[in-house]
Order: sequence, then structure tokens, then C-alpha cells
Amino acid sequence: MTDPESVLPRRSWALIVVMGMLLLFQVGAVLNALRIPSETANNLSLPPYLQVIGGVFWALLFGQTAISLLRRNPLAVKRAFLYVMVFIAYNVLRLLIFAQSDYDRQRFPFLLAITLLFAVLLGSAFMLYRRLCLRRVAKNSTMENGANDQQS
Repeated sequence: MTDPESVLPRRSWALIVVMGMLLLFQVGAVLNALRIPSETANNLSLPPYLQVIGGVFWALLFGQTAISLLRRNPLAVKRAFLYVMVFIAYNVLRLLIFAQSDYDRQRFPFLLAITLLFAVLLGSAFMLYRRLCLRRVAKNSTMENGANDQQS
């Protein structure tokens, strides 16, 4: 008989920490956007209320994902990698759309290159994680089949 604990994926503490840090970062961004004086808010290209809406959305998403990872939901790791990739794309697009200063426009190619590099590394980490999970499942099923053969 299969142990229910062996079927569940392992907790990915590194991803849980990353989701928690992104959650805290977004909560800080929301608090920062709420403290912007109205005189300054009129001069910003991205209105503070959009910053608050985006920050709350991402904070809730990262918090929910961290909880799913703690509960060892089988799809949580896949969603965590997907959400981080979409978050990166969202921030690059936001910079591209709302960048008005020459400094922001000049650093965009560098940020895009770093983002693509990070996306490749993140995708590679996900593929490695999947490969390790598949090996673990194969090992468990081999052990289970061996136990069934000995009982027969």
C-alpha cells in the first residue's frame, strides 16, 4: 500500500521563501503608493491607484501561492514558476509603457536582457525540478512494485 505522504510533492522551501519575499515586496509597494502626496501623484506617469490595485493583486496571488506550497498542493510549484514569469513580464511591460525619463528608456535594453536571462534560468530550474519529481515518482512506483512482487 502506498504511503499518502510519498504521493504528495515535497515542500519547496526556496519557492516558499521567494513567494513570501515577493508578497512582502508588494505589500511595501502598496504602502508606498498610498503614502504618495497628491501633489506628487499628479506628476507621475503611473497613477498611485493603479499601483495599489496591481500591488494588492500580486500580493494576494503570491500569498495564495505560498499557502498552496505549504499545503503541498501538486500544482503549486508549477503555478509559482508561472506567476513569477508573468510578474517579470508585467514589470517589464509596465516600465516600457510608463517610462518617460531618458534614464528609464536608456536602461530598458539592459533590463530586458537581464529579464530574459533570468527567465531562462527560472525555466531551467523548473525543468530540473520536474525531472527530480519524475525520478522520485518512478523510484516510489518501482519500490511499490517490488513490494507487491514479494507479497505474491
